[in-house]
Amino acid sequence: MISKRPTNDSTRSYFKVILCFLVYFIFYNSISAQQEIIESDANTINKLHPNFKNRLKNFSKPSKILKAIHGKKNIFITDTIKYIDTKTTGLRALDINNSNSAQAASQYFDVPNPLTINGVTFYAWYDGSAGVSTTIEVEVQLTNNDSLPTNVPIAQATISVDTTFGTGSLNEIKKMVMFNPPVTVTQPYVIVIKNLSPNNINLVSNDYIGVALDGQQEWLASIDLFGNWTRSYDVLVGGQVFDADWLIEPYISYDTDTDFSISPPTNSGNNMVTVESNGTIDLFIENRMYNQNELSNQSNLSYAFDFGDGSNVINNPMASHTYATGNSQTITLTNTIVGWTNTYLDVETKVWAPTLSNGQDLDRENILIYPNPTYKKFNITTDKPINNISIYNNAGQEVLKYKKPRKELNIEQLSTGVYFINVTTDQGTYKTKLIKQ
Repeated sequence: MISKRPTNDSTRSYFKVILCFLVYFIFYNSISAQQEIIESDANTINKLHPNFKNRLKNFSKPSKILKAIHGKKNIFITDTIKYIDTKTTGLRALDINNSNSAQAASQYFDVPNPLTINGVTFYAWYDGSAGVSTTIEVEVQLTNNDSLPTNVPIAQATISVDTTFGTGSLNEIKKMVMFNPPVTVTQPYVIVIKNLSPNNINLVSNDYIGVALDGQQEWLASIDLFGNWTRSYDVLVGGQVFDADWLIEPYISYDTDTDFSISPPTNSGNNMVTVESNGTIDLFIENRMYNQNELSNQSNLSYAFDFGDGSNVINNPMASHTYATGNSQTITLTNTIVGWTNTYLDVETKVWAPTLSNGQDLDRENILIYPNPTYKKFNITTDKPINNISIYNNAGQEVLKYKKPRKELNIEQLSTGVYFINVTTDQGTYKTKLIKQ
């Protein structure tokens, strides 16, 4: 026979106290073990502050402007991403080791379109004896759904971090690594600084104390506490939430192009046209990490449509315009990427030609083109004087133009495909197709 053990109020109170203590103990140890990271010596860190705000105040658009070759479809852009610099009002440094603090730190970066990561700069020094160094790992990792590292490096390098500190200027504690080979990514990635030893390094971040909060609640930084990655909003430093970024600057490069659509594709009679930028460069233009115009909410300045008739340039990714006449018009789009080390310009030009009205075909005007299709040359005969002949590809780009053309024209340099020929006489412009074999 099993009987129920009698209880009294004092027994119940005793167990309640024990239960509360256990809950508090588990909660406290969970928080301190998983979320606490150690700040470096404040006296040392103060040496990093002088003139840093002034340097940022003078952070300006790069003076070097690189212009893409006109007519080249793709342009190659290289840059050092200094986005974190623009958010920084002050500097801190945190302990990175596998003994009593975080053993790794990561910083997140967007990938608007495929790009290549060539290397990275970060800022750190070793806490050991003078003249001694410790080796750490630098990795590129893709991110999971929560923007945390996947723990699978796709590029990595090692670097020795020594005790050099000097006056604490960034140049004196600057560390650089290059990845061999570089790695191309198509999705967001993180740069990971990893120290799997008890030899402590001090890794520089921007400020998270008081009203600074340089992370601006973007939560792009993470830390690895004893094998578990944690986003910065769950990280405490001396009781302060780590609303900051690691001062990490990737070296990147990418291919991109400028392009735009024209609607309607030809002038149907009302002389009104609408154009819209649609090149892959737009993806970088609209991203704050790659274009300073976007960072300052002025991405429209990265687009400039010139309609070729003397009217004002329109700074917008989409624009409409009405011409005074129905003649062929040349439309130019200039895209600008204001990067951190270079400014890049790329130009695309297209011709907007009138739609042929009834009767404006070559046959009815006694203008004959032969042979068509052709391999190298074609002949043109007419009873009217020809002012000029223009040849356009399917994208509306003028590829050849003849002033005072001869009867026999050579198009051997053109690729095979369908082209459009505009023949201009005193009576108007006439259009037909030409097939190059």
